[in-house]
Amino acid sequence: MNRDVLQGISRQRKKEAAALLRAGFFPGAYYLAGYAVECGLKACIAKQTRRHDFPGQAVGR
Repeated sequence: MNRDVLQGISRQRKKEAAALLRAGFFPGAYYLAGYAVECGLKACIAKQTRRHDFPGQAVGR
């Protein structure tokens, strides 16, 4: 995943968390806000790498 993808995911999850918060679904809002932060942090890490990429994660582990 590259930095742009991670930033896009972070922004989208933030919007979804806000919608859940407005609707009163607090656990879901909390979960998605945390995921948005995680993706944002990964985007920051990716910026520090040589090619602005974050290593892929193995699926199924």
